[in-house]
Amino acid sequence: MQLTFTQLSGVTNTTLTRHIAIVVAAGSAMLTLNVFLARVESKYERSGVANPTLTRYIAIVVAARSAMLTLNVFLARVDR
Repeated sequence: MQLTFTQLSGVTNTTLTRHIAIVVAAGSAMLTLNVFLARVESKYERSGVANPTLTRYIAIVVAARSAMLTLNVFLARVDR
């Protein structure tokens, strides 16, 4: 039998767990957003194609997907 973080730590406050997960996911989304924008915008500048609105839209979608994945994985591991 594998013990989970919640069982090992004795923390059973699911509200606190969810708040921590949301903070972790938001941090992940911001990091993804910053890295993605930096990479894509520099690529656009080099190629001469300039569509910052589309670039930002794609970056927001990628960051949101990253945040959801992080949130789901974190909650699945901690909330068992």
